[in-house]
Amino acid sequence: MLRSYVQTDGFWGIVNQNNRKEYMKIADTEFYIGISTNKEVKPENTAESLATFICDAGNSGDLRIITPNGNEILNTFGIFINRCADMEFLEELKKVLIPMQKKLEGELGLPECVCH
Repeated sequence: MLRSYVQTDGFWGIVNQNNRKEYMKIADTEFYIGISTNKEVKPENTAESLATFICDAGNSGDLRIITPNGNEILNTFGIFINRCADMEFLEELKKVLIPMQKKLEGELGLPECVCH
């Protein structure tokens, strides 16, 4: 299958031979690189590992998750997901990340959001 890589909406994706846009999948790469304001790490390619990285490093600032080629596949606003190119992985990640975020918010003494 003929594919070409293109950057769309700030994320790298693939345009296949039928000219359909496919976003990169986190599972497509053996590992990824997590970049925070003060370090660069290579977390395991699992939802649990990424959630831990987001909660640990996200307290100091925004994060970027990139492929070894430098293509961004996820970024955060602190400990919260801002954008993610892989919606399937995002659903898996949220199952692990949201309980961690709630626990962290409780430890920090942040008030719970009440929406009307």
